[in-house]
Amino acid sequence: MVWVPLGTMGCELPEAVGGPGLTGGASALTQASECQSLPMDQRDSLMPPIEAAFPIGVQLDPSLPQEVQESATWAMSVWNQFAKSQLGYEFFEIKRWDASLRDSRPQDSGDCSFDKADEQMGFRVFRVETLEAWRSLGFSESNPAATLRCQSKGRLTRQTIGLYLPSLRAGQTRSVVLHELGHALGLDHSCEMRSNGNERFVACQEIPAGHPYRIASMYPTLRVGSRSGSANSSGSTSSSDEVKEMLQENDRTRAFCLYRGRSVGGAQ
Repeated sequence: MVWVPLGTMGCELPEAVGGPGLTGGASALTQASECQSLPMDQRDSLMPPIEAAFPIGVQLDPSLPQEVQESATWAMSVWNQFAKSQLGYEFFEIKRWDASLRDSRPQDSGDCSFDKADEQMGFRVFRVETLEAWRSLGFSESNPAATLRCQSKGRLTRQTIGLYLPSLRAGQTRSVVLHELGHALGLDHSCEMRSNGNERFVACQEIPAGHPYRIASMYPTLRVGSRSGSANSSGSTSSSDEVKEMLQENDRTRAFCLYRGRSVGGAQ
């Protein structure tokens, strides 16, 4: 059995405490009263939310294959349906790719100097062309996608989603993008692949099949079969490839916690 890891990475801006580099840490919203009903490990899994007017503009790299762009549009609609029904507004809207942004992609795992997609905390979904470039961001060929988020003093400042197509299996594209959009909203994984000795985090290996953390869209891996079928090829995808094309209770509860009481203008 093979598992595809799905990624997120945080980078603290130099002016924030601790200097540049990878960082964890959630925003003050994780201590808001509406989040106290969450288990401690799930409160700790909340990252800084988007603090801007909704819907947020998302620019899709025009070099992405049409089927990948369609999957991204579909995944945005799933999150939007949830937000509309539970919060009264939509999270995302498609914006035209701004070709004038020349430095809109991070160059390495500690780069938080890339251009914002816009001044309203919009972001881009971009294609990573080479394995070398993908590795420079801190990922391997086993990772098909990752969300890179930058923060300063506990607040999100900019973010972007990268897709490495040779590792993105056609039948799992919707599941992968749905997962990465959850990271963009501020949801970290539903459990940790390694607990790292921190008793506040639940290790994924300890979770049984069918557990809410395990079936969540934000679980950190997807199971794959033996036949290949990348998103930029015509190859078939194994019927045993795992797909997660619905938001589950864990995904919905954490997103509701982060954005409950938020107006369309982004204020509390």
